[in-house]
Amino acid sequence: MPPVTHHRPTTLHTVHTLAVALLTIGGVGYLGWLLEFFLETGLSPLSASIDELSAVGQPYRNVFRTAEIIAGAAFVLSVPPLLRLAPVHWQARLTVGAVSVLGVLLVVRGVTAPDCALSSGPVCAQRQEFSAGHHVHHVASVLLSLHYAVGTGTLVLWWHGRWRVRAAVVAGLAALAWLAIIAVEWIVPGSYTGVAVRARAILVGVAIAVGIGYLLTVGKRQGGEWQDSRQ
Repeated sequence: MPPVTHHRPTTLHTVHTLAVALLTIGGVGYLGWLLEFFLETGLSPLSASIDELSAVGQPYRNVFRTAEIIAGAAFVLSVPPLLRLAPVHWQARLTVGAVSVLGVLLVVRGVTAPDCALSSGPVCAQRQEFSAGHHVHHVASVLLSLHYAVGTGTLVLWWHGRWRVRAAVVAGLAALAWLAIIAVEWIVPGSYTGVAVRARAILVGVAIAVGIGYLLTVGKRQGGEWQDSRQ
């Protein structure tokens, strides 16, 4: 009987590559709102929230909605390979769950859309009735806001060394950005909300990049097995 050949390291390498690729696609799609600086959207980055870019009537709404859907789908698809790579303890699984929730909420928000851009004028602000899609979009946006505040923090629970410090810094800054959004809305409503929202979105993008960097660094083959780096 011929000997059985094991390809576990090769298989894990493929899973590792797939996870990195999907997270990269998700990260690029998530930052798709940066296209507003190259397109004539008619909205001010100072006051308009990012989700207003996909509001009904906006000229490039389908571009921003598509980017968000692609990002969400990529994050959801990254969950199986991440579960294959993540350590078998609840802290790591919690992080993978956070990635899954992020993906689902982005897809929901991309599929739905606001009925109008709130910062575009008093007509939208004074509107009394909104569609079901508008309400679903709003709920998804609120849940995403909460997710941004705590999602990165799950990494602090199980990363080690310099990686834990990096995760803690990004999570702390994301939480501060979330508080800044609340403060701006309370002190000067509608004036600089866009700045705070975009700052937070950039920090979320940084968190995704840090996660990808972690995967690229800790996936080291040592003695035929994949070991978690403690650096």
